[in-house]
Formats: sequence, C-alpha cells, structure tokens
Amino acid sequence: MDARSWWGVPNTLDVLSNRPLVLAGAAGFWTLRGRMLAQPTTNALRVFFAGLILSGLGSASYHWAPDAGSLVIDHLGMSVAFAGLLALSVAERVGMRESRGFLPVVLVLALVSAALPHLQGNVQPWAVVQFGGMGLVVWAAMRPPVAGAVGVPLAGVIGVYVLAKLLELGDEAVFHAMGEWVSGHSLRHVAAACAALRCRYWGV
Repeated sequence: MDARSWWGVPNTLDVLSNRPLVLAGAAGFWTLRGRMLAQPTTNALRVFFAGLILSGLGSASYHWAPDAGSLVIDHLGMSVAFAGLLALSVAERVGMRESRGFLPVVLVLALVSAALPHLQGNVQPWAVVQFGGMGLVVWAAMRPPVAGAVGVPLAGVIGVYVLAKLLELGDEAVFHAMGEWVSGHSLRHVAAACAALRCRYWGV
C-alpha cells in the first residue's frame, strides 16, 4: 500500500486509483441500455457492474481509513462483482438455464465468504471462492460459446486478472521500479478496472 497523503486525502493514490472501477461499472450499465440480451446474461452483467461500483467505493473507503470494518465492506463489493463474473462465464460457455440458477447461489456464497474473515477470522472460504472461482472462469474459457452468448473475451479477463495479482504481490518492487511514483497496489486497481471493461457487451 502507498501511505503517501496529498490534498488532505490519506493514502491518496490507493484511494483515487479506485475511480476507474466505479467508472467501469457505470459504463457497463450504460452499455446495457437498450440491449436485447438473454435474461440470465443481463442479470449476471447487472450484478457484475453493480459489484464494480461497490468494489470501487468500498476499496476507496478501506484505503481512506483501513480497519477491519472497512475491509469487510471492500470484500463485500468484490464478492458481488466476482459472483456476477462467474454467472456470466456460465451463461457464455455452459448454458443460460444453468446460469439462471447459479447466480443466486454463488452470490450468497461469495457474500458469506467475504463476511466470515471478519465474523470468525476464517479466511479460507474467501480464498476458496476467489481462486476456485477463477479456476471456473479458466475452465469456461476453454469451452466454445453457447447459443446466445455475447462474446465476452474470458481469456482477456483472465490475463488482466493475473496481471493485477502480480502487481499486488510485487507492490513494493513495482513502487521502486516506477521511481517511487506509483505502487503496484494502486496499479492493481487500474488493472482490475481494465479486466472489468473486457466484460462489457461490445456487440451492437
């Protein structure tokens, strides 16, 4: 994390670098206007875009005043976005009917896994949902699109997700490599927003 503070904003770059996530979510909702998509796809995209906005706001809140409570808010927003992404992957590469039933189940599981570290100190469900979920996306990306798929580039999403993780793990090294101008953690937020933009519906 970048602890530098400017203009009265604590951890300034870590806070402000969450704006692209909020913008990506808002852009996603704008893209959906007037689109005639299968209902399971629309539902998954709405949850995903809402999760992006919540993630951006929650992460900014956490970096503004880091504590256990704001970390839960941060994780809850991420869990909503993640559930939407998983349901979208199922809709694109498994089937619309399967996605319809999958979305509410994975949304509840993701929300519970995000809350458990705060309630019980148990981070394992959060790790299982996050990394197991990405395993599901990788598996889905290797399958052909189903009828009615909108063509979300899952491989691109996976690639940018991996980049975001590498930036997070190399936070300090990236900070020094960038001339102590921006940290890997701040760039991770921007990379996550780029991955989110890859999930927008690009068809006309």
